[in-house]
Amino acid sequence: MKSTFPIRLKCGHASVTSAPSNQRGSMLFISVFVIVVLGMLGMTLTNILSTSEDSVVYESLGLRALNAARSGLDIKIADAFPLLSTDSEQCDSGPSNVSFNNIAGLEGCSYTAICQSDNSINGINYFRFSSTGVCVISDVVVSRTVAVDARKL
Repeated sequence: MKSTFPIRLKCGHASVTSAPSNQRGSMLFISVFVIVVLGMLGMTLTNILSTSEDSVVYESLGLRALNAARSGLDIKIADAFPLLSTDSEQCDSGPSNVSFNNIAGLEGCSYTAICQSDNSINGINYFRFSSTGVCVISDVVVSRTVAVDARKL
């Protein structure tokens, strides 16, 4: 059986001999480097997944808050412009505060809606409706505001 040591490498015309004693410590350095790089990669992936989970929570609560705000806006507009009434449009200037504690999907959400009728041009009243929906779950609070300008045709 042939011995593999010393290894002879040929570089051009000269030959270089490399013994195992000249290569000590290189595997240790490479192993530590690979462990550090893989550890940093693992920490980065964990951080990305955590951030992704938080964004899903905020997006979900944001959609709930938007739906709560839209509900409040729809109710204020329906109060100001009733379908089956011949009365002129009425704008209740007081804010409406409603909490959705018993409605599935909107638990922890509420809205505050207002109607303003300060503008009258050429005998036509213009209204501004605004509603803010707020959703609270533990220490996360998300709010969305929607507004509509309207007039009676």
